Amino acid sequence: MSTTQPPARTGAQTALMALGALLMIGGLVCVVLGFAGFGSDDDLNQGTVGADLGLFAGGGLAMVVGLGIIGFTRARALMGRGGYARVTYEQGIAPGGSGSGGRFCSSCGRATSPSARFCDSCGAAVG
Repeated sequence: MSTTQPPARTGAQTALMALGALLMIGGLVCVVLGFAGFGSDDDLNQGTVGADLGLFAGGGLAMVVGLGIIGFTRARALMGRGGYARVTYEQGIAPGGSGSGGRFCSSCGRATSPSARFCDSCGAAVG
């Protein structure tokens, strides 16, 4: 019996990750150039401090957007493979649960009462 894992990411998700990485790198370059421009005396004489500040702020924004694209794309890829459902189940919360107070043992997976300190089935501590 052989089981096949679904692909880690689709082509579109890989393209989004690359776009996020480019935004982060471009933003970092803008932040460095903008920060370097703050220190020169010529900017005070020519009145270009606003341009340096804009470059610095725009680069920071680009870095945050790029990180967001990477983070959300990675989370979507993990959700497609059931990654988050497994993590929440191991922490004692029912997968897809609505937070109704039902808890599950992180050791054996059986339901426990909300006030239980130990699992009735395997005796593991329920946190």
